[in-house]
Amino acid sequence: MISKPGFCPLPWIHLSANTDTSMRVCCNTDHGGHVRDADGTVMRLDAVTSLKTAMNQETHKKLRSAMLRGERPDFCRRCYREEDTGGVSLRQLYLQHHTTTLAEAIENTSTDGEIDPKVSFIDFSLTNNCNLQCRMCGPSASFPLKKEFQSLGFEFSDSSVMRAKDGWDFQGSLGRIVKEAAPNLKEMLTTGGEPFLSPQHLLILKSIIDHGQSRDVTLRYHSNLTVLPERLVELWTHFKSIEIHVSLEGVGKMNEYVRYPSKWDQITQNLAKLSSLRSRATIPAIYCEIHTCLQAVSWLRISELLEWTFEASVEFDGLFPRIPYPIWIDQPFGMTLDALPPALRALGAERLIKVMDRYEPKWAQSPAHSFEMTSAASFRGAVQRLVAAPYNPQDFQAFIDRTSKVDRHRGQSLATLIPEFEMYF
Repeated sequence: MISKPGFCPLPWIHLSANTDTSMRVCCNTDHGGHVRDADGTVMRLDAVTSLKTAMNQETHKKLRSAMLRGERPDFCRRCYREEDTGGVSLRQLYLQHHTTTLAEAIENTSTDGEIDPKVSFIDFSLTNNCNLQCRMCGPSASFPLKKEFQSLGFEFSDSSVMRAKDGWDFQGSLGRIVKEAAPNLKEMLTTGGEPFLSPQHLLILKSIIDHGQSRDVTLRYHSNLTVLPERLVELWTHFKSIEIHVSLEGVGKMNEYVRYPSKWDQITQNLAKLSSLRSRATIPAIYCEIHTCLQAVSWLRISELLEWTFEASVEFDGLFPRIPYPIWIDQPFGMTLDALPPALRALGAERLIKVMDRYEPKWAQSPAHSFEMTSAASFRGAVQRLVAAPYNPQDFQAFIDRTSKVDRHRGQSLATLIPEFEMYF
């Protein structure tokens, strides 16, 4: 069997762009994953003229050549780092779903890394149109945060924010490239912003339906699930299946604090609605996962989310597996787990491991055991990584300063919500 240690299928099959339309190899890098041309310029989706041009920029070609030589490019270090600490990376998950890509890549890639693209996977962070102002987010992904960042003096790129707001013109490159990709399309991941609020997304879905390929396409989303529009549900009836990664940072008030100003009842009502939709004959298969960001502000309560997910999976009739999927965030740095002092790192880890030890035998015997055990390994890998990470008191002070400013601005209090933080404020 052919194998290449650092190989990932995405540079061959995957077209992706950030909220500001800057192209990326994928969303799972700690440096933006930007695609650059031969001059080092970051390429934007609204500037490329064709699908072939979009998929044959210098970054793509270099990555393909390096991977086919059996290398592990530093560009993709985030996945390799997770694998090396015992976790399961997105690279490994994509390899499980795209088993023939390596053989096809060896056969169809030129010596300089160029390909004639057959894109089967589109991944767009489609504008910064959002209804929430999450603690770990910025104006480039949520336009309502722009005013708060300005008021508090937090740095951001106004040009990037405005491109994210206004750069996704379906009548331009976006619509043209979607139509070019449609014949080979099998899956589409839409993030944001909040994808369920995106007018552009509805136009993309309509274009794929009009092309006649929609029955072959799985739609995936990262959503805060505070909204579930009927028009979107109507369009789903034309597609193969729907997968929703529901982003939660805790239970009840904890999630409302981080994902401000969400309401927990709205989210649970929409989970119930999704569960009931599965009984409709016109609705394709619906599958959900709970995803959570591993970050300083919610680390001490992450164990509660694991307990809720296990119990709620039963309540919502198996709508999602019984464990969240963890996502280690690397920015903004003042919000990362690395910012926490050793005592708080250890306390959160102790609570997490205690819950995991209780549930792991049940995950191993679950119908969704592959996902559940993969997520469990990633949680344990995160604990191992956190224990080994150096601690810098200045980073924790940056976390305290940032959190205090936002708390005052919003009328919230982390110390009240999580008393273990009180002594530090």
